[in-house]
Amino acid sequence: MEKLYKCIEYGDFNEALEIVQNSRIKDVEETLIKAMFETRSMIPYTIVCHLISHNENASLHHMASVMLSQPLCIIPGSYQCSLFHLKQAMRLDPYNIDLKEYFLFFYGNPDKLITIEEAIDMANFILSVDSNNQTALRFLSEAI
Repeated sequence: MEKLYKCIEYGDFNEALEIVQNSRIKDVEETLIKAMFETRSMIPYTIVCHLISHNENASLHHMASVMLSQPLCIIPGSYQCSLFHLKQAMRLDPYNIDLKEYFLFFYGNPDKLITIEEAIDMANFILSVDSNNQTALRFLSEAI
């Protein structure tokens, strides 16, 4: 992943695309998010957007969402953009419970990007699939 880190430093999007296509997505995500925390650069996010334009999938949208809600959260509008990417990820992978759990995070955001009704509905959906889901149970116990 050292080569990918170099691509980030130099903004070499095409080389980054080639590296990512031949790498495990978890390794890519760790490298890009680590780079963002270390540099506060938008380049890793732009690389992910470039990747999405070539091969849109839930994993890449989720990665973009995490980038915007964590290392880039100081940028105005980042949470709204993060929620957009998460909704795209959920559209592409509608049965992924991890994405639905992450959706609940946005209710706790100071901007209240989702309504209490949306959050409760999502928590109840999660529990319909996994009745012991701790994230959903904790959310409902605190929200109600």
